[in-house]
Amino acid sequence: MKIRLGARHAFYLLTAWLWAVFSIVTGHFADPDLWGRLSMGALFFQNGRFPYRDIFSYTAYHAKWVDHEWLTGLVFYQVLANFGETGFLAFKYLLVLGIFGLIFRLHRKGYQASPLYAFYGLVLSVEAYIVGMYATVRSHMFSFLFVMLFIYLLERVRLGQNSRRSLWLLPLLGLLWGNLHGGFIMGMLLLGCYGLGEMLRQRAIKPGLPYWGLAGLILLLVGVVSPYGLSYLPFLAHAWTLDRSHIGEWSAMRFDSWYFLCGQILVVLGAMMPILRWALRDRQDSGAFARLITPALVLFWLVAMTLKGVRFQPFLALALIAYSPVFLSPEFLKRVLPTPFTSVFRSHASAFCKLLPGLIAVLTIGGFFYMRDAGNPLRVVMADELSVGAHLPIRYPLGAIHYLEKSPYRGNLSVRFGYGEFAYWRLYPRFKVAMDGRYEEVYSQREFLLNDAFYETHDPFLAQKAAHKISEDNTEFVLTETSLPNLGLLLQSGQWELLYGDNCYALLGKKTTLAKFKPYHPPGFLLSDKIYTLGDFVTPADLKRFKTRDY
Repeated sequence: MKIRLGARHAFYLLTAWLWAVFSIVTGHFADPDLWGRLSMGALFFQNGRFPYRDIFSYTAYHAKWVDHEWLTGLVFYQVLANFGETGFLAFKYLLVLGIFGLIFRLHRKGYQASPLYAFYGLVLSVEAYIVGMYATVRSHMFSFLFVMLFIYLLERVRLGQNSRRSLWLLPLLGLLWGNLHGGFIMGMLLLGCYGLGEMLRQRAIKPGLPYWGLAGLILLLVGVVSPYGLSYLPFLAHAWTLDRSHIGEWSAMRFDSWYFLCGQILVVLGAMMPILRWALRDRQDSGAFARLITPALVLFWLVAMTLKGVRFQPFLALALIAYSPVFLSPEFLKRVLPTPFTSVFRSHASAFCKLLPGLIAVLTIGGFFYMRDAGNPLRVVMADELSVGAHLPIRYPLGAIHYLEKSPYRGNLSVRFGYGEFAYWRLYPRFKVAMDGRYEEVYSQREFLLNDAFYETHDPFLAQKAAHKISEDNTEFVLTETSLPNLGLLLQSGQWELLYGDNCYALLGKKTTLAKFKPYHPPGFLLSDKIYTLGDFVTPADLKRFKTRDY
């Protein structure tokens, strides 16, 4: 009996499989950037006006604040406020389904290819693109969606299935994208690749001009319509050229470590697939160049971006999957592969198709058991200092933050770059932070490097210099990790008093500051063995703290 696997069935099966992978392999955790996005939404909706100046830090207080993800903050705030964390996760999956749905539709409508192309590609490269999706919803998820939407529309035009007039949708999409995430520049570069591809294909400059003109129009529209006006464009140039090599996800792709293995494979595939496809082309096929040149340019561009920063890895993975029928067409596979191997790309009975429903069922049931044991179905876990949630990549200093919430203290708090937004989300307006994830939006390079030297280095000399600077400036409280040398250096200076400590974090207060307040002794243990989730830190009554006249 033959089992036909149509596009819709393949899409549903892949969705179930993906849900199981998210549940079993990665789980969910609250990304540190989420709190900054929510804070923008809280300020806007609590005060009814747009914030243009920083009010959360003491190192850049009232500095110009250009939030290139401001609309994302408003969307996230409303989703969480109205639908809770379960609705927030559902929103994430809608975005994921939109991304995958566009790939399936491109393959089916654009290339008339089997849905198994998308299925195999998404399964085999899951480790590559999932790094951009495995936390709570991040702003760059919108960029994944819009990149695929741009590719879908551009490919339909390139293949002659839509008229060029449909490209006028792109400025409207680009305007929305540009206010959701600064990654809309990826769309401009994509248009540049398609313009160059048309120019090379037709051996004339004129065919590329409409694409480049659309890119320029989108830039102009975003500059005019965004809350920051045309000054937004110089900021974007600054943000895209800023040195972020100290931040892990922005580090360059390295080939001397197995840690980057997935990205290394992607880069090799992205660079070699177009070259090998061209080298092994049918010499009698006069249209091979026209079919390959533009997708090849896009892949080469994304390979270069991934080499510069591993954060671009998911874009390369999704583009490789989207263009796979171009480089691995059935006609090409018949020429280079033995017949048994080519059958796996046919959308009818095969051993894999027969085993697929059982595989999906096992993974899905496993996902349910995993989530049942975790005790948090459809919840976002907030890992803390205790063993609970230790499998997650981020441990929030919940005990130290809770101590400050209950204490009578207020002042300037030095905190690691990654936790700054969570700190002011919980502690504003009583505490201002030294540094947070709004690196390119608010802070100077000098402030970021000081924070990096204080919290990231294990070099005693650099740590001592940073600790001396922290002690001499207007920092009044320090939240650090017990494993870092800065803790001992601060205590040895005699200027600081240990207020709170656990097996991960320590909180110190400057003695001259503490003398201004009544002595505080916390009642009992500040942490419990409960599993904290996102909902515990997003409560409507608490959001009234953001009502202010400070900006």
